[in-house]
Amino acid sequence: MNELPLMSVIIPTYNRAGLINRALQSVLNQSYPNVEIVIVDDASTDDTERVIAELKLPNTTYCKNKVNMGSQASRNIGIKLSRGQYINFLDSDDELMPQKLELQYRTFLKSSPDVGVVYSYCGTVDDASKVENEWCFNLQGNIYKQLLRSPSIDFITPLVKRECLEKIGFLDELVASYQEWDTLLRISKYYRFQLVPEKLAVYHYHSGETISKDIGKDLLGYVYIVKKHRRDILRNCSRAVMAHHYRELTSRYFLNNQRLRGSIQYSRALAYNPIVAVYDAYAFTIRVLSWVKHIKNLRWLVPQTRQNMN
Repeated sequence: MNELPLMSVIIPTYNRAGLINRALQSVLNQSYPNVEIVIVDDASTDDTERVIAELKLPNTTYCKNKVNMGSQASRNIGIKLSRGQYINFLDSDDELMPQKLELQYRTFLKSSPDVGVVYSYCGTVDDASKVENEWCFNLQGNIYKQLLRSPSIDFITPLVKRECLEKIGFLDELVASYQEWDTLLRISKYYRFQLVPEKLAVYHYHSGETISKDIGKDLLGYVYIVKKHRRDILRNCSRAVMAHHYRELTSRYFLNNQRLRGSIQYSRALAYNPIVAVYDAYAFTIRVLSWVKHIKNLRWLVPQTRQNMN
């Protein structure tokens, strides 16, 4: 009987001494028997190195960057240090369900050779409130056009063939955020995707620093990806989809109180699809009418309240 192929779980980390144990234990608890862990410490200044050393993890490679290089660069280092035929990226504050790698490998065995990624549903947990939710995306097969339209799959759910990452020249280290969107988008140009419709990974919200909380990085990442894939969006989708992306950026800039930049993005949305103005005018009108109706209802309540008081 041939030995099962090696799975590499790559964990970039930075100052997560108090959280990384959960991620590591979730890898050690995998039902799949042949797994290696590659930890790339991005120049942490806390006790991360000591915590990992004390755990004495089996089949684990630990590397510490001399300077902070960012999560994408750290993942690329992890890829080059790894030996597995299949790769799973895991952030050091998240966790995998025990059967994740096994179920995804079984799916690969039943799939055609052009399937390069098997992903799953993703659970979310707010560590403070303990509120749990689940992200469910049902994209399968050739999903390139769907990913051009919007981001969807999280980085911790896919199990990726090593050849996919080699095909695209590894990860783009200039992407500030939406790093999974850019990576999976580039892979989907050449490979098909398959879904295991179960929650096999959990994303944790906590009080620590994360890319998703940094509005500036959020905007930089979205802008970078839209510009980078602009030609493919127009070629494979439509001008309306391009307008949607600029409309999305408009909202994000305004929420970040960057009205001038938001206005520039909105002008670009109109240039690609002028009907955007019609939709926005309709939505604004509905909101105004709803607001006026609400005010009128409050006015009717005033005399009744006074009458009741008398």
